[in-house]
Amino acid sequence: MGNGLKKIVNEVSSTVYSLPWFVARDEGFFAEQGFDVEFIKARGGNAKSGSEDTNSVNPIISHVPFEQGEVKLFRACEEGNLRRAYDLGEAKVDGCDVHITSLQPSRPLHALISAPGSNIDRPAQLAGKGVAVNFFAGSHFAAIRLLEGFVGKGNFKLQHFGGPAERFDAVFKGEVPAAIIMEPYVTLAEKLGANILATGFFVATDVARDDLPQEDLQKLYRALDKASDFLNESPANKRKYIPYLLQDIPDDFAWGKPEVEDFHLPHLRFGHTTPYPRSEFDRSLQILTDYDLLTPKASFERVVKNQVQIVAA
Repeated sequence: MGNGLKKIVNEVSSTVYSLPWFVARDEGFFAEQGFDVEFIKARGGNAKSGSEDTNSVNPIISHVPFEQGEVKLFRACEEGNLRRAYDLGEAKVDGCDVHITSLQPSRPLHALISAPGSNIDRPAQLAGKGVAVNFFAGSHFAAIRLLEGFVGKGNFKLQHFGGPAERFDAVFKGEVPAAIIMEPYVTLAEKLGANILATGFFVATDVARDDLPQEDLQKLYRALDKASDFLNESPANKRKYIPYLLQDIPDDFAWGKPEVEDFHLPHLRFGHTTPYPRSEFDRSLQILTDYDLLTPKASFERVVKNQVQIVAA
């Protein structure tokens, strides 16, 4: 390249997962490591259906650019990526094996909401009632983790409503009693008076092809850690990058958009890239197998490749 930097093409789905990546690009942290990072949007997600059948949905969901070999790295929710890394590794991508390579810096907040004025004002009331999620995405597994403690396994009904805009819209139109959403939709829901029933901070993981050099991953993660430190340095730094989050809400969204000043900054939590702990893998695999979403053959050794983070530590 003319600027002497190595080109890395990367996939972006929900911006809250990728905010440190935008920071690392815009603040020059990737360039310091010798990279010119380009982003392409995830695509190919599963349309809204209201179905309760997870078999009706493709687990790869919107990560078609990775599946088709356009990028070598993407990030998404922990449990969904466990399933995707196993499936993609079994199938190979351009002949390459695939692994989870790290926990990512973003710690996205998932919130369980009901509509303004709804008589559902606590999660225990959702026993037997529908909750809108995106199957095999973060909302799916956040719902399982948040609801099991309140109503018990088998006592809640998850329905596939697709992306966050569709889930938000379905709740506010009364099509479903509750939904799981992330930022920036949590801030919008609060601004419009929705009931926040339960929240939890979760984690994203990276999935990478094995032909992405380990040295490149180390450098990318070094830049991301610097970006995370930048975000945590001051409220002004977080607010500077909230406009990227707001781009996730369609400009013609019927329910509008919040303002930068509306965000509760502690909702935006960032750490460093770290190895994916076996203990957390085991808990996630247990959830997936309990709900018949993945074969127990998906062992830690088969799915996870922590070498880059172990060396860095």
